[in-house]
Amino acid sequence: MEEKSKKGAPPMGQGLYERMHHKLERQDQQLEIMLSQMPGGMVVCEVKSGVPALWVSESFCRMLGYADETEFRRLTGGLASAIIIPEEYRRVCEEQSAQLSRGDEYSLEYLAQKKDGRRLWIADTGRRSQSADGREILYSFLMDISRKKAQE
Repeated sequence: MEEKSKKGAPPMGQGLYERMHHKLERQDQQLEIMLSQMPGGMVVCEVKSGVPALWVSESFCRMLGYADETEFRRLTGGLASAIIIPEEYRRVCEEQSAQLSRGDEYSLEYLAQKKDGRRLWIADTGRRSQSADGREILYSFLMDISRKKAQE
């Protein structure tokens, strides 16, 4: 029986484990750099009441005026749906539900509210999937389209 190292990998596999761990860290860093350059933000949400955010990008938080994910979660209860203004909420839910009844993708535009109360137009495009533990989730990209809407 092989003896385990402190990190949980067998001594013979330690080098491989460390290389893979380093590679994953590098990929995470590259993903964060790419996301920070995008003109919007990303959210991964669970498909259930309130649409709990499982993960939000830093750029998503910045777009809405939150310092970071911790502040977003504290002020919204961790619900992605909390950014949708009340007057738009029912319409957005109905349109998203209708689109997802026809397939796994959706695309919406709606008014959202920033942390400071100002409003902005959001283009929200997403894809339904399933998490490793079997939950129905949405991968969503949200972009501020307020300038475009002002020109219409």
